Amino acid sequence: MRRATLAAVLVVFPLFAGWASAAQAAEPATPCPPLRAAEPTADAPDDDLRTLAGWIGDARVVGLGESVHGSRTLHRLAHRVFAHLAAEEGFTVYALEFDQAHAARLDAWVQGSGDRGALDALLAERWYGSQIFYDRALTELLVWLRAENERREVDGGPPLHVAGLDMKQPRLAADAVVAALAKADPEAAGRAEALYAQALEPGAFGLFPNVSGFSGRLEVALPAGEPGAPLRVELEVRGEGVGHGSAGFYSLDHDHTLAAGEIGPAWRTLALDLERPAGDAFSLLLFHRGDGSVEFTAPRVTQTGEPTIVGDLATVTPRPLLMPKIQRMDYVHELVEKEFVDSGGRPVLRVTADPVLGRSHDASVAAEALVAGTLPGDRWARQQARLVTQAVEWRVLREPNRDLFLADNLRWLADEAFPGQRVVALAHASHAERRRLRMGFVLAEALGRDYRSVTLQATSGSYRYFGPVAEIDEDAELVLHEVAPDADGPTDCLRRAGAGEPVDAVVRVGGVEPIEPAGAAAPPVPR
Repeated sequence: MRRATLAAVLVVFPLFAGWASAAQAAEPATPCPPLRAAEPTADAPDDDLRTLAGWIGDARVVGLGESVHGSRTLHRLAHRVFAHLAAEEGFTVYALEFDQAHAARLDAWVQGSGDRGALDALLAERWYGSQIFYDRALTELLVWLRAENERREVDGGPPLHVAGLDMKQPRLAADAVVAALAKADPEAAGRAEALYAQALEPGAFGLFPNVSGFSGRLEVALPAGEPGAPLRVELEVRGEGVGHGSAGFYSLDHDHTLAAGEIGPAWRTLALDLERPAGDAFSLLLFHRGDGSVEFTAPRVTQTGEPTIVGDLATVTPRPLLMPKIQRMDYVHELVEKEFVDSGGRPVLRVTADPVLGRSHDASVAAEALVAGTLPGDRWARQQARLVTQAVEWRVLREPNRDLFLADNLRWLADEAFPGQRVVALAHASHAERRRLRMGFVLAEALGRDYRSVTLQATSGSYRYFGPVAEIDEDAELVLHEVAPDADGPTDCLRRAGAGEPVDAVVRVGGVEPIEPAGAAAPPVPR
């Protein structure tokens, strides 16, 4: 499925999934009953959460979507929801949108390994984006989970777990794999370490890879004419060693994309028919997102009755990196002369992906196969190896849709790590809701009514998140942002979603407060 969605992801990502049951269409008499409390305090009435649990039903996996990252209020509200579902509905796993390899170490602490200083040391480990999640509310959650497990050990009942969905720390996962191999086969551990050195060679495993790949802007002059006149744009494309990705060209409102399997050594003519824009020039973008080399001839623009205008490839300007402090440009471009049967020499733009990308992927796949062959019964080691491959596939754009990995990892938690247990997963609402090609959509297709989603919607207040994307790096400080004002109905209430909405329920919260540094926190009152 991943290969098939590679090109589609860039086009249809924002579309909604029209998925809901007939039962959802029957709205309750009170469309927005009040939310009793956002804090998980011992004296908060639970009738609001019993209503919410009724809407969730018997789902095995529940996606809690926070409308903004970086809010203490939403983190604490999610804690309250999980505490209720754990006490009343038998949920035992709380999964969060941070790295699965690191979350496993946090869960070891929750199960009783190490003292409070060990927890503080784990939370102090920095990685891209950790500030968004590793806050005081998380400390309070983990302290509560451990205290609850100690109580359950005395009173009886299954332990509670914390887990992760993401795969942004491949070095941590690789180290865990090598450590597991070393206990069973030191020679295999040495081979895995060498493979992982290659797999992680590209670096720049940051917040997001350079999902644009190479994208070069070319300004093309236009013949005289009125806006709306028909134009035809043509160029030729060929490639060598293109095993994944896509290439082509596009204007503001049109695109012509070739998938990897359509790009070979023979020249292919691409053409777009469009209406002449206003002005005396317009922009085209030539792009290559994948491996190997792709060559483009100069675009030729023809308007009926006018001479053809040929773009000047020497003026192509690469689009700059979106996050230059944590991304890198994996492509080089150059002008070369090519011989054509029809007209002798012709300038060609050659765009070549760094070979390190292919070596990286081959090495991660080889390491994953090594683990499967050496430790076939160790589900956790095999999943850690898969996390590395996921990070590499995303990094080299073999699969630019991270939501597919989030969905895979959440299903692994539900089916492999904690089979038969019920899971709550806190992630951004754009992941948890059933929006086209997002995590919630993929899970709903796979699990049907065993997946429900609830959005925690901030309607006013403030949160801490990154500032300008060009300034984001591993040590970037978070910036205070205001929640976009939302007057769509009352705040501090719960609403059951109607038919056709990508979510089952919405919890609206006003006056949200931003996250606080992790620091030392007093344990919350156990529920």
